[in-house]
Amino acid sequence: MLQETVKRLTNLEQLLISPIVVCNEEHRFLVAEQLRETGEESSTIIL
Repeated sequence: MLQETVKRLTNLEQLLISPIVVCNEEHRFLVAEQLRETGEESSTIIL
């Protein structure tokens, strides 16, 4: 579901910044891997 949301964001032409994801510390590696798979490695993860 996270990857689908990130893909929808990349379709927005006016989006000038990378996504910011807020998650629990327990999920940080899972979220980082999901973002890597979508090509959004420059996204910010807030714990």
